[in-house]
Amino acid sequence: MIKIGNLNLQSSNIFFRKKFIFLLICFAFAIPLNLSAQEEFDFEKDEIKSLKGVGEEVSLAEPYSLDWDKGKVSWDGVLFPGYEFVGRNEIGDLNPPSGYPQNSGFVLPRAIINFRGKMKEGKFKNWRYRISLDSRNAAGLGSGCSDDPGGFCQERNLPINYLRYAYLNVPVANNGRTSLRFGIQNNPLTNAQSRISLQEKWEHRYVARSSLRELGLASRGDTGVSLIHDDEYFAFHFMVANGEGTNRNNAERVFSDFTEGGRNRPVRQLNQGNRDSYGMSFSGVFSLIPTGNNKKHEVSINFPFQYDNFAGARGDEVRYASMNLCRRELPTDPNDQNLNSNTPQEVCSSGFAGADYSLYQGGLRAKQDYYYGIETVYSWMQSVSSRFTVGAGSTVKVDRRATAIRIDNELIVGTAPENLSNVRDYIAFQRDQIGLANYIYGHFQKGVIGAFARYTIGTTDRGRLNGELGGVAAESWLTQATWNAWENDGVANLDAIDHGKGLFRSIVIGATYHYSEDLRISFGVSQITATQGNGRRVQRNPLERIPAGINRDGGSLSEQLESSAVFYANQGAFNNLGYNSPGQFRTNDWFGRNAVDRQVFLRAQFYFGGAVDSERERL
Repeated sequence: MIKIGNLNLQSSNIFFRKKFIFLLICFAFAIPLNLSAQEEFDFEKDEIKSLKGVGEEVSLAEPYSLDWDKGKVSWDGVLFPGYEFVGRNEIGDLNPPSGYPQNSGFVLPRAIINFRGKMKEGKFKNWRYRISLDSRNAAGLGSGCSDDPGGFCQERNLPINYLRYAYLNVPVANNGRTSLRFGIQNNPLTNAQSRISLQEKWEHRYVARSSLRELGLASRGDTGVSLIHDDEYFAFHFMVANGEGTNRNNAERVFSDFTEGGRNRPVRQLNQGNRDSYGMSFSGVFSLIPTGNNKKHEVSINFPFQYDNFAGARGDEVRYASMNLCRRELPTDPNDQNLNSNTPQEVCSSGFAGADYSLYQGGLRAKQDYYYGIETVYSWMQSVSSRFTVGAGSTVKVDRRATAIRIDNELIVGTAPENLSNVRDYIAFQRDQIGLANYIYGHFQKGVIGAFARYTIGTTDRGRLNGELGGVAAESWLTQATWNAWENDGVANLDAIDHGKGLFRSIVIGATYHYSEDLRISFGVSQITATQGNGRRVQRNPLERIPAGINRDGGSLSEQLESSAVFYANQGAFNNLGYNSPGQFRTNDWFGRNAVDRQVFLRAQFYFGGAVDSERERL
């Protein structure tokens, strides 16, 4: 007999009894509350006030014995609705935003629903869990389905749901102030779950991501285990995780696209270490809080860091071998006496002695990049509607490199490299590249009016206008010129030399209307400009708008004018302009205008539902 409250179930059918027990167990894992729990819902506050159980325990026939712990569950969420304005860029093109959120018109880049639970009594007292669902477009906003790996897009790019977070938080010491967290969870560099979160200090995630996230140094989350601790004068959140973020499985792209893009692409990839790894990353934020528990004035000195693939990486990740027994196929000779009905129409041009083989070897060091920095924040709060915050930080990125080589049959017999430009097909070595960024931000609220601003300056890779931190070439001017000359048959292109002057400058500024604690609306503008490694401003020119062919098969008119084919066809005209060799003519020198990535926006944040404890701001 099974008794639940006043309900009696009796059956001689063993199958029914086992099936009923199985359903009870599933229900227990789904919602760890007293059976027959009744919810009392407060519609004004949108939260579950209490959960009352009819029976205190459930007694099942041996060996089934379950001890149900009292707990509390709730749901909450956040929406980021907005409107992205479309303007024209410096050369007259319609300028849909190239940065976040990569769309135009009305947008909803975030729609999160959180389900949270906290145990109140029993052996699982103070254990907490969270499951969060989010939505995104199948192939990424603005991609036009070009990067849809799963085939869901089909030129419609519909929003799809995905699992954003799913973790269990277990208190281990200090009355719950020290805990372990397991599962898909927040990256501490993005949004630490200790007292001090750099994202919460920025406070305008709906407008722009936190500084380290915008710099491309951290994912929003990862799968792993964290140690979290809060104290009066210090706090920390340390995490060991896969390192691939939440969009990919561990080591999903170890050899992805390894042999595409030309013969020297594998050598470059091994040298740069830009593929996934089986290794684990170690990241965290350690915070010093000199003001202690002072609620009105708070000063925090925070030290974020990350070390990629500090353990667990495998040597096979940087070693690759291939062999082709049939380098080239030729039609069979109809006069060959050995032909028969089973002979294919084409056969290999040579036997085993002519097999084509290659061996690539790199170093794990190239996959062990690391970042570190400091961010100091001061916050003053008189009340929820009267407060301001100012923060400043600096971060360093060390992009480590390792020598990579290629050995093949052509190299062994001496037929390769054919010329100096082919040297890079067989060896790549670079010193570590260093990136540096500094940023400052501030925001305030007085009543229903507020404002925010952030300015960032940092090194950039080849003058890219994406606002991400890039490394500066560590090789000397002479070393770079030598390599460049080898790649161009002895003629160095000095414009390609990195003088360490590549910088980007990013600013976001706006005003906020605080309708309530749950709803705020901001109007603002973001802008990115950049200089290339040679010190020249990144430019665009109107000739880039003119396609060379109906389907841009030949690129743009600007690209064609810079090509060697056009140079040799019009060598006299180019010589009269002072250009004596291909590659010297640059359309930007004649028609270029400084490139500016600017976006005007209207973005909002709306919280809904009721959250458990202090988790409300940790979305």
